[in-house]
Amino acid sequence: MATSTAPACAAFCRNANSCTEQAGSGAQRSFAVDAVRGLAVAGMIFVNNPGDWRHLAPPFAHAAWNGWTPTDLVFPAFLFLVGTSAVFSLSRRREEGATVPRLLGHVAKRGLVICIIGWALALFPFGLHKIVRDGFGAWWPYLWDRIEHLRLPGVLPRIGLAYALGAAALMGLRTRTAVTLAIIALLGAHTALLLSLGALEPADNFQRTLDLAVIGQNHLYRSEPTDPEGLLSTLTAVASLLSGALAGGALRADGCGRSRARTLLLAGVAAAIAGQLGHLWLPINKKLWTGSFVLLTAGLTACALGAATYLIDERRWSRPFAPLIVFGRNPLAAFVISGALAILSTMVTLPLEGAPTIHAWGLGLLSFIDDPVLRSHGYAAMFVLLMFAILRGMEWRGWYWKV
Repeated sequence: MATSTAPACAAFCRNANSCTEQAGSGAQRSFAVDAVRGLAVAGMIFVNNPGDWRHLAPPFAHAAWNGWTPTDLVFPAFLFLVGTSAVFSLSRRREEGATVPRLLGHVAKRGLVICIIGWALALFPFGLHKIVRDGFGAWWPYLWDRIEHLRLPGVLPRIGLAYALGAAALMGLRTRTAVTLAIIALLGAHTALLLSLGALEPADNFQRTLDLAVIGQNHLYRSEPTDPEGLLSTLTAVASLLSGALAGGALRADGCGRSRARTLLLAGVAAAIAGQLGHLWLPINKKLWTGSFVLLTAGLTACALGAATYLIDERRWSRPFAPLIVFGRNPLAAFVISGALAILSTMVTLPLEGAPTIHAWGLGLLSFIDDPVLRSHGYAAMFVLLMFAILRGMEWRGWYWKV
C-alpha cells in the first residue's frame, strides 16, 4: 500500500475490506467509531450543562483531585477517538497521493483552526451585549480585558495541539511497535518531569509551575490552582491520541469484525488493569493527565470500541445506536453549538414575568421534580435532546462541520 510519497503512518494499519462502509467522500468509515465518539460527545454535553452546578450527582462531577469518575472518562475517550479517526483520514489522503509536506501542512492548519475556534468560543459573544446595553464606547475596553485574560489552554486548544503533534508523529512511526514505544516514551517523560518537584498537590506540582512560568496566571484557569489542560500534560494527551491510533490500526487490520473486536477488548482490559495497578504508584489524576490515567481511560475506551465494533460493524446492529452516531458524525458542530447555546441561555432574557433567562426558564419547567439533583440533571438531559434535534436536522440537510 505504501508509496514513495505516502505518510508512513499508514504502514501499520492495513486496509480492511469488511465491517466498514464507504462514506460519501469515498473514505472507509466505521460506524462503531462514530457511535463511541457520539457517546463521548453526548456525555460531554450532558456533564457540561447541568441545571445547577451546586447540585450534581457524584458520577457526573469530576474527581476533586486523585481518582476518577465516569465524567473524567469523557474527554480522554474523545481524544483517543481523534487518534483512531486520524488513521482513517491520513490513510485515505495517502491513498489519494498526498505528499508528506502537504499532509504536515494540513494537520498543522487543522490543529491551529481548532485552537482558534476554541479561543473564539471562550470570547463569545465578543462583548456584543455591551454595545446593546452601554453603547459602542464600552465595547472595546470590555473585549480587550477579556482578551488579556483569555484562557489559552482549554478543551478545543488541547484537541488541536494534540492532533497536530500526534498526527505529525504518526507520519514518521512506521509500525505499531514504533507507536507503542512512542507512547511509552511520552508517558515516561511526563512522569519524570511531573515527579521532578516531588509534589503532586493541587497548588504544588510541576505542571502548575511550568504553566505559571510560560503562560502566566492571566491566561490560565482561575477556578482551580492547576489548569486541567496545562502544557506538561500535552505529552500524555498526545499519548492518549496515539493509543487511539493503535486502535485505528487494529480496525483496519485484515480479518472480520469479531477478531478486531477481540483484539480491542483484550488490549483494553490489559491497559485498564495496568492503569488501576499504576494508581498504586502514580495516582490516576485527570487534571495532571498522569500515565495511569492514560492507561485506564485508553483501556476503557478500547473496550467500548471493541464492543461497538462487534455489535455495529460485525452484527450490523446499528439502529439502536443511531442517536449516538448522529452525535459522533458532527462532533465539532456539537461542541461549538452547545457551548454557544449554553452561554446565550444565561444571558438572553425572555419577555415573561420576572424576565427570566432562558436557562432559568428551562430549569423552571422541571420545578415539578422535588430533588434538586434530579432536576439539575433533568435540565442537562433536555439540553442533550435539544442538541440531538439540531444535529439530526443538520444531518438530514447534509451539513457537517469539518476543518
